Amino acid sequence: MGAGKTLRFLFLAPISLALVACATSVSFNVERPPIVDLRGATSVTIVPLEQNSVARFRRISAHATGALEAGLRSAALRGNIDFVEPESIANTPRHELWRHVDVFLTGRIIDARPGATIREGSQTVAGATFVGLSVTLSVSVEIEYSYILAREGRTLGDFRKVEEVSETVFFARNRLGIWDWGNPAGWTRPGFRLGAHFGPWDNRMWFDPSAIDLNRRSFSFTANFPQSGSWGESLAMLAIDRFSLDMSRELAPWTTAERRSLRALPASEPAAREAMELARMGRQDEARRLYQEIFARTGNANAAFNTAVLFAAEGRFAQALDVLNDLSRALLAEGRAVPAFIRREAQRMSAIVAGLEALESARAPPGVQAQGAARAAEREISGTVNISGANVYALSDSVSGARDTAIWQRIVASAEARAGRWTMRIPEGAPSMLWFIVTDGPNNLFITRAPASVFGEVVLSTADMTRLE
Repeated sequence: MGAGKTLRFLFLAPISLALVACATSVSFNVERPPIVDLRGATSVTIVPLEQNSVARFRRISAHATGALEAGLRSAALRGNIDFVEPESIANTPRHELWRHVDVFLTGRIIDARPGATIREGSQTVAGATFVGLSVTLSVSVEIEYSYILAREGRTLGDFRKVEEVSETVFFARNRLGIWDWGNPAGWTRPGFRLGAHFGPWDNRMWFDPSAIDLNRRSFSFTANFPQSGSWGESLAMLAIDRFSLDMSRELAPWTTAERRSLRALPASEPAAREAMELARMGRQDEARRLYQEIFARTGNANAAFNTAVLFAAEGRFAQALDVLNDLSRALLAEGRAVPAFIRREAQRMSAIVAGLEALESARAPPGVQAQGAARAAEREISGTVNISGANVYALSDSVSGARDTAIWQRIVASAEARAGRWTMRIPEGAPSMLWFIVTDGPNNLFITRAPASVFGEVVLSTADMTRLE
């Protein structure tokens, strides 16, 4: 080998090694806890979304209730939670739901937005060419819903989702080149789609191709949308059906496939190539021990990263986090900055470890779960009430009446009075002045005339409160 070639080889060798190292990746699965923390809860239900909907969304809201109910049933089954039939508590006031269910889902459709794009063109069927308009209708539906802890009225999780569905229809002209709505047997019938069927969008009052300004090429419409039985409504319902696809993650454990690329070490490190080859052959425990030795000997950040990743591949996530934290502490002690990739991986591993701890806690017996609940973030308040067997609710704001739908979102905590005394735990960040509702039945609700301080005992007397109608 000539001198030139030798120099070229020596120059390229470290680059080749680095490229090989970067191309070697490690995959592992991570079990994640449910997005909504339902520890201690054993049952869940859904409040019909129609109750919170504007009039023009009433029909698709009912469809959304059905779609979310199906997703909730499946998620509850996977999460080992009982699903309470909504019909069984249909006549139960929301502030009394805690007697029948631990958690309920409530929400609404925020908006349903249609839009269409029109193009002139032609289609050929059985050798005959038809000239007309190709109309693509898109419908976007936005929804929001929350999981509420029934007894306390506390929100466990908020979700906001958007789905969009599009479909194209070809409207053909008759042989005279004009729209002929009175000839249902001809190719001019609105809703004709090649290779498909006539749909419920055959409604002149809803969509009239002859009224389209072809110079605009696109248009949008919102008035009275979506009309009952229209093409737009059918697409809105298809979009709504997609909202439940990922609901299983909300109430049940789920798994992610993680992938990390091992980082290159200096070519001068004698064990680097062997460690990389072992990892590539799937002998990850041997590769991890080599990287661990390199890290202990040199303090190399890439060796620490690779050690942590290979620990994770063995399912030893706590050890992986320890390695990354050890490196970070050593660097900070020396007055050196922690590399961004180490900080990022430490955050990922920390989230994984916390998630596994949450899963372990959720799988513990109910009594153990209760001991591990987040009581540290709460504080206790107490008081008296002049009604025997009353229920007391603390609200962040006032409400206008017994049927005010905002009441449930404003409940901070609740308690059942015993012998005229009650005690409840409120979140640490709750306002220092709260409104209180007292009730001994669904039609007998009283609210304080002004917010009361929660520092010290709270004295409630219905004689000094306003009755909610």
